[in-house]
Amino acid sequence: MYKLTFVLLLVSNLANAQNWKDTIVSARKAYQKGNSERALKQYHEAENLVKQENKGVDLNEEKGQTAYKNRDFKSAEDYYQKSISNKKNNFDKSKSYHNLGNTQFKQQKYDEAIASYKQALKLNPNQEQTRYNLSEAIRMKKNQDAKNENSKKNQSKSNQKENENQQNSQKNKPGDQAPGGQNKKSNKEIERMLDEISKSEAKTKRKVSGQKGEEGNKDSKKDW
Repeated sequence: MYKLTFVLLLVSNLANAQNWKDTIVSARKAYQKGNSERALKQYHEAENLVKQENKGVDLNEEKGQTAYKNRDFKSAEDYYQKSISNKKNNFDKSKSYHNLGNTQFKQQKYDEAIASYKQALKLNPNQEQTRYNLSEAIRMKKNQDAKNENSKKNQSKSNQKENENQQNSQKNKPGDQAPGGQNKKSNKEIERMLDEISKSEAKTKRKVSGQKGEEGNKDSKKDW
């Protein structure tokens, strides 16, 4: 009975070992055929099987490549960052940093991309493609900074113009009174105008009254 149980466990372990290997092979085939979604799903399945078997197999690099091809750049970035710590030599680490920089470049995270490319070149200075990508990331960073600066200037001008319009609107607002200001001067002018009108009316009344008196005198004369 003991021997039979041992044989069954051995067969089961061999089947599981073959299972995760087959799953990885299937994932690679799907990737080569351009079916990145299926490939990524199978990589996840294979990774779970690998963990169950406690195997030291790191699939983050391949998962990163698959996610990148699927244009899921954020996931690809996460996978490449995880893969770096599992690399055994500088050449492989440099490759992972290069790929990490590419995912960050695609997300317009140029500061991070520049840092990743520089780290890749530090580990392997002979990577001409990394050097070219670094120069492109620096160029795009400058363009991004210039656009942000122009946007800030335009926003500042817009805010300044809006403030000026608000100030002008408040100055021209009717009914506003400021002690010792324009309204005080306007009140004096109004008083002067009213005084002139009163004088003019009084003068007119006197003139009219005088004319009536002269007419009365004419009527009282006898025509002999």
